Amino acid sequence: MPLRPLLLTLSFLVLWALPATAEKALPDDRAVIAACLAAVSETITREGPGNLSDEVPGVAGRLAAAARASQREARSCVGAVLVPCFQQPEVLSTEAMLECSNRELEVWDEQLNAAYKAALAAASPAMAKALREAQRAWVVWRDLRCKLPALEQDGGSMEGAVTVDCLRTVTAAQAIFLMGQE
Repeated sequence: MPLRPLLLTLSFLVLWALPATAEKALPDDRAVIAACLAAVSETITREGPGNLSDEVPGVAGRLAAAARASQREARSCVGAVLVPCFQQPEVLSTEAMLECSNRELEVWDEQLNAAYKAALAAASPAMAKALREAQRAWVVWRDLRCKLPALEQDGGSMEGAVTVDCLRTVTAAQAIFLMGQE
């Protein structure tokens, strides 16, 4: 078998097995994400949603406002496991980076599944049907979307890492959306 088709087949098998092998999240990882989401909710409760009229015009004003807004946005919790994991001195290999990404992906996948189940349970029959259809379409979009970074790597050593990182970020975004925190 020529090398390129073999690499593509192996890549597919790795990606296909990810959900089954991504069970590497530590209890602390779940706690970190939960604490971050709780801190965001607390900030919103305490300070409100924020006000654009308070923003100073210009680039510096936009960046300062974005920094303040991040404390009110659940999406600022994306990376709460990954970044400290990457900062460990022993995380130098692609395999170690992949493990860090997989750990956070698992936590966001758990959050996504819990939020989806809660949304379905609270929905009217018509809304539940629409939610199921939307979630099925999202899964197709996620899978197609997360193939793109791997294609750019063209079989390179970072192919698996960029795919998992894509899965991590889009799964987190969908979980946050389903939690109603977007």
